[in-house]
Amino acid sequence: MYSFIGLPLLIALRKDPDGSSREKMAKLFSSPLAVLMIPATIMLVTQILLRPFFPEETHALIDDWAFFVQYLCFFLFGMIAYSSSTLWTAIGDNRKALLYATLVALLPFYTCYFNFRGLVDLPWSPDNVELVFDITALYVGWFTLITIIAFGQHFLNRPHPWLKFFNEGLYPFYILHQTVIIAVGYYVCQMPWSIALKFWTVSAVTLVVCITLFLFVIRPFRIMRLLFGLKPNNA
Repeated sequence: MYSFIGLPLLIALRKDPDGSSREKMAKLFSSPLAVLMIPATIMLVTQILLRPFFPEETHALIDDWAFFVQYLCFFLFGMIAYSSSTLWTAIGDNRKALLYATLVALLPFYTCYFNFRGLVDLPWSPDNVELVFDITALYVGWFTLITIIAFGQHFLNRPHPWLKFFNEGLYPFYILHQTVIIAVGYYVCQMPWSIALKFWTVSAVTLVVCITLFLFVIRPFRIMRLLFGLKPNNA
């Protein structure tokens, strides 16, 4: 659904003949403050508008439009970030400022988190603590993502013999991972283990299953490559 919704934006970015639209976006988002605050604040506005109709205590993934729109924003702003080489370079150049902002945003986030755990006593009502936590969680999510992208742009944006192989696996992983997580998590969550052990078990098993399916079920076979969006293997 995200891919279909984002398709008009992708086409518009690619059909920009003189690059003027991309350059306008690059100018708008090129400063650290803009690339951090504009997307995160737009996401916050979507949640203010939608959360009253889809409260967290009753949300279900299949009909929770608040979360659907929130992560759609991540998807669309990611497309914009990659649309201009000028913006892409600026994000990498501003990586230290983005990192500092992320660390600052983590302070209220973890203060509220430790309050929930009884390790910090805040002079606020539980509802206010939860409100601050939800808002900072949204900002921390975007800040962290764009910071990781910035450091990757600076340190990893170079040729490597393995790059073609890893790039080929990206789309199959994107398609597979959520289904595998749900399938594995259904059984792991029933185990009498700690949250940390369940998290790492689901993560590790999901990684192994996705790699195995890609290497032995998808990559070698023409029909599977077609179904998972890969080019024919002519080797």
